[in-house]
Amino acid sequence: MNIHLLNSKGFINHNIQCGFDSMIRVGGILFGYDGLDKGFKRVYQYKAAPINVYKVEKGKNIGYGNLYKTNKNTTVGVLGFGYIDKFYCPETIFDSKILGLMGRVFYRHQYKRSIKCNGKPVKILGSVNMNYTLVDMGNLPENTIFDVEISPMAADSSVPKEYI
Repeated sequence: MNIHLLNSKGFINHNIQCGFDSMIRVGGILFGYDGLDKGFKRVYQYKAAPINVYKVEKGKNIGYGNLYKTNKNTTVGVLGFGYIDKFYCPETIFDSKILGLMGRVFYRHQYKRSIKCNGKPVKILGSVNMNYTLVDMGNLPENTIFDVEISPMAADSSVPKEYI
């Protein structure tokens, strides 16, 4: 009988010994979630360029529901992804109860929404909506390419993929 005893974190922990007649699940290593400090690398990355950039004056409300109020003159970049692409999605976006539960656990306790440019965090303005995310472009050029944290386990076929 095969018993699943270890996940990726257990597999790379040299203090844990397991007989190899047992099963070990290393999906976290394969996707690059675990083992980064041991030389493993992520096998994916998501990128986004603004689909629109515009200037907004201080004190204007923008974004989904007009809930975000600018505290300075701001250059806003509109990125073409949102909840539909599983970027910081609430658990209600998942189709089943099981995925909903997994979504709650994963997104509430492990996953932090993140958009970066050259390794530095970019401020997300307001609430992420279904199809778009607004960011403060600051002094970045309009053709900036952003690094976006989206789980490859959550991002389905609606997220365009390019294999290199």
